[in-house]
Parts: sequence; structure tokens; C-alpha cells
Amino acid sequence: MKEIISRGNHTIKELKKLQQKKFRYQQRAFMVENIVTVKDAWQVSGVKPRVLFVTASVLSHHPWLEEVTKGGDIFVITPEVNEVASELDTPTGLVAVYDFIEHELDWETNFVYLNKVADPGNLGTILRSAAAFGIKNIVLDKGCVDLYNAKVIQAAKNAIFLCNFGFDQGNLWAELKSKMPVVTSIVTGGGGINFNTAGPICLLIGSESHGADKELVEQADHTISIPTSGAIESLNVGVAASILFYELYKKNKD
Repeated sequence: MKEIISRGNHTIKELKKLQQKKFRYQQRAFMVENIVTVKDAWQVSGVKPRVLFVTASVLSHHPWLEEVTKGGDIFVITPEVNEVASELDTPTGLVAVYDFIEHELDWETNFVYLNKVADPGNLGTILRSAAAFGIKNIVLDKGCVDLYNAKVIQAAKNAIFLCNFGFDQGNLWAELKSKMPVVTSIVTGGGGINFNTAGPICLLIGSESHGADKELVEQADHTISIPTSGAIESLNVGVAASILFYELYKKNKD
């Protein structure tokens, strides 16, 4: 266990670089600053951080953190150093660095294809709901917010460690289309929520502002819609996705 008390420490400067997307992808690492997420990652998913930075106060209240970091490095930092390293307005006293998620896609189960979901809070909500309702395969296209954005991680919590991720660089959509039916939700029409296909499906979910791209919707095998009172124009994409995931979960349980 090592101690860092200088705000200008080289290791802290390198840690702070992970706040930038290009350095996250160079290092293939991302930061988590939620102690519950760190604990769940360890206890539920068996995932330990590459390195942990923690204040003495947090460590004294959570001695299990020493067990989490066995095999990795642990640095005890001051609150002042934590302020430098943290991406949060109110630092938590903990910064854990994890390797990128490298789970293989499971082609025998359902997929979610995300098209231009740009809001990090919405993406995090979608991931949590997907994990809650047993959907593991998440594909993000090039228009989506970065999976490892700090606000995504904060919103997703432990779901970030429970999902299998694919990143469509131009050919994954076609591969999905060839292997399973694509179902997408539209605001009006679509016949309500009716997952009447056998076997795994790919659920296409579009952006907050405009829904899925027209050319993708036109390629979908089935369209569905969420019945509402009509009092509002549309649902938040995270909310809409959660409803669809729940209905798909119920269908698979029957």
C-alpha cells in the first residue's frame, strides 16, 4: 500500500488523463467512483479494479477494499488529491480503475441495438434496465455517447459489468439482421407491444430527439409501440426502453 499526498504526483496526473476519451482508449481503462459499484463488481461479477485510489477515511470504514485490490495496486490519497483526480462535483474518496469490458456477445439471447443514444444518463439507465430484465447484449453504433463516459458509469452502476458490449463500426448491424429479427418501437402505430417472434430478437432503440434512423426502421422486421394516454408527445428513451425490456422479460418468462 502506497501513499500519495501531492496534487502534482505523476501517477495522479496519469489517472486524471482517463477523464478524456482518447486516453481511456489508449489505456483501455476507465474510472469508477461509486463504492457500491466497486463492491457489486467484486461480489456479483467477480471483477477487481486494476488499481484503487482511496482516502484513509473511506478505507477505515470499508476495510474490505484491501481484499478487492489483492493482485492490484492500492494508493492511499488525501482528500485534496482526490479532488484533483475526481470527475465528480463532490468526490467520494475513492477512484477505482478498471479494464475495459471484454465479454463475448451471446448470439443465443436477445440483443439491444442503440442508434445515436447521445445522453449519458439515458445510456446508463438503459444499461441498468437491460441488466435488470435479463438482456445482456448491448450494441452501440458510432453515434452513441462513449460507454465509459463518467456520467454513463454513474448512471449504469454495476450494470456496466453485467452486459456484453458490441461496437458497430459498419458491419454488426448487417450481421444482426442476418441472424435474428429486428424489432423497433415507433411513437404511433405499431400495434402496441407484441413480441410475437420466436427465439432471440434484436430490439432497435433510437435517439432521444428523433428516434431510430429512418433507414434502420425501414429495415426492421416488426414495429411495436407503447400505448400511452397521449397527454405527452413521447417518452424519455430510457423510460421507453425500460418498459420494452420489461415486456420482453415477461414474454420470455411465459
